[in-house]
Amino acid sequence: MDDIDGMHGSRYDGLESEVTEPMIMAQHVVESEKEWITTGEAARVLNVGSINTVKRWAREGKLHYRQPGGEHGRMQIERASVEKLLHSTDSELLSIQRSEQALDETDALGRNMTQEAMDALEAGRKGKLPWQKST
Repeated sequence: MDDIDGMHGSRYDGLESEVTEPMIMAQHVVESEKEWITTGEAARVLNVGSINTVKRWAREGKLHYRQPGGEHGRMQIERASVEKLLHSTDSELLSIQRSEQALDETDALGRNMTQEAMDALEAGRKGKLPWQKST
């Protein structure tokens, strides 16, 4: 480029901004066409219970994100990166999903038990809880 500047003088002065500005505008168009979702929506799609996990994955590069309000703005996650992670074999994601499923199943078990079944379960326990009086 120095040879060109030397040969043609200031003929190329300002050309950089003429090229850079349209590129920046094109990047903004591409970014705005992407679908962005909240960290809560991403957590629901990925079936993880914590939005902090989603935020950590974004900072680690597992998910593509932006923060329109700057460093202290709300994090938005690109839906395509969520879908990509969802269909991956990421061991941490799979582990969390299995844990969430086990918790859901355990919770459902308790909700489906009748009072009689809970009483029978309690009667079969060894010992008593410290705050219960012996009979």
